[in-house]
Amino acid sequence: MDSSEFTIHLRAAGGPRVETTERKIRDIDKLVHDLVPAEDLKMTLANIGLSSRWSAIYTANNGPHAAFLRVQLRSGFDGRRTPTGAYVDMVRQKLIEQFPSDDFFFETGGMIRQILNRSAVAPIEVQVHGRDMDSRRAVAKALTGASAAFRR
Repeated sequence: MDSSEFTIHLRAAGGPRVETTERKIRDIDKLVHDLVPAEDLKMTLANIGLSSRWSAIYTANNGPHAAFLRVQLRSGFDGRRTPTGAYVDMVRQKLIEQFPSDDFFFETGGMIRQILNRSAVAPIEVQVHGRDMDSRRAVAKALTGASAAFRR
């Protein structure tokens, strides 16, 4: 299924101020515009940080270090020949090169995939529970490292 859209979620390393996160997301937006031909790119929309007036339930962001960039492509029915997944792979590789210390998560598939995944963003969701925070963090980091190695 090609939904003609994807979202790049950013978690900037070091917990920077929202202004720094905004600069990063502008650079990411430019990268997307450089990689995706203008005829295939309909729009991009950024959401940066978390406003003190908004509850976290209204955004996937959980602080000034978090942002996401939604990318809407021209539909394949409208003549786009490059699959959404190919653009995601290109962008992912460039982000790894340009922002090696930051964490990225790509959401593809749009609303249909979320319905099929029972509202989860990804088909596999892992939660780490336990009373010892240091142990939980170690397990989560090990899982994150294994996941990163798998994606590359």
